[in-house]
Amino acid sequence: MQQLQDVIGLLDTRQQRRPVTITLSTGAAALWLLPRLSRLQEQHRAIDVRIAASNKVLDLKAEGIDLAVRYCAESAAPPGAQRLFGERLLAVCHPSLAIASGDMAAVLRQSVLLEFDDPRRPWLHWSHMLESVGLAAVRPRSILRFNQYEQVIQAAEAAQGIALGRVALIAPLLADGRLVALRPFMAEHAANAAYWLIQSPAEPHRDVETVALWLLHEAAQLEAAMEARGADSVALAGEPTRPPHKSAPRRKR
Repeated sequence: MQQLQDVIGLLDTRQQRRPVTITLSTGAAALWLLPRLSRLQEQHRAIDVRIAASNKVLDLKAEGIDLAVRYCAESAAPPGAQRLFGERLLAVCHPSLAIASGDMAAVLRQSVLLEFDDPRRPWLHWSHMLESVGLAAVRPRSILRFNQYEQVIQAAEAAQGIALGRVALIAPLLADGRLVALRPFMAEHAANAAYWLIQSPAEPHRDVETVALWLLHEAAQLEAAMEARGADSVALAGEPTRPPHKSAPRRKR
């Protein structure tokens, strides 16, 4: 009887516990956050988390959301936003395509390009990238466009063409060889945008602060690897490490 009461008490405690709700785009959720959530669960077993993946900008207070990961230029980041990591782009494909040597223009003419079809972000389009490397006149075999970024990467994993990889999001795929970078054909390019952590104006509870620090720690590991070792080694940022108890992240003033 005592054991049954203990179990019921534990269930009551869990039901009363408020989850930490995080909103971010579907692409960032699928490619960046979800592969890392097991580490959060290992380090903070008593914290419940709710993921509200959406490509819409949600009202944090009205929707009862604690934390948001937003992608925008620094000028568009709201006051108090904390920078997570920047944007770097790299041409990537499945290793079975065996694109290992030759002239990049010739490679592109024979290839299918996979593109994120988002008119708000032209720097993620192939036309912008090709113009920046002096290949604007090159015409690929064809272009497949998708309105969700994770679909672009899924198509690349399925060997359907060459994608513009957002390095921070595809680090695990580069690490385990599911995707390979087209170096030295196309250098890594930094875009004028970054990912920012935004906290709800509502009074946060302790678990929110803990998850916010964990997100900042994960992002700092990734950013440091991208800065120090480049895209080919960003996977090292995915190695589990113990997060600090305190942090002083950079805030948008």
